[in-house]
Amino acid sequence: TSIMDQYPGYSPFILGDFNFECNSNHSGFHEFCKFVQSLNLVCCDDLDGNNVGYTYYHVSLGHKSLIDHVFIHEGMPSSISNYSVLLDGDHLALSFNVKCNAGKSALN
Repeated sequence: TSIMDQYPGYSPFILGDFNFECNSNHSGFHEFCKFVQSLNLVCCDDLDGNNVGYTYYHVSLGHKSLIDHVFIHEGMPSSISNYSVLLDGDHLALSFNVKCNAGKSALN
């Protein structure tokens, strides 16, 4: 039984430093994509309001990559606002707001 089977009706989201870019050329994403699709999750990379396009920058090599991601249920993209990459240091942070309704049963 998966964690999602235990909480029917909930819309999951997963976020963090995945150490891969979200394209089929990266083996990490290729494997993770199977899991994401099984939960009907979509990547929020295209919601970056300031169009930075990377979350990691190696100064001496001049290498940039987008390795931090947020995956949300396919029915939730309209619930995300102010999604952006915060420019600060060599590993940039993601920032966003989530609008959600928490019913009384969700708080118990």
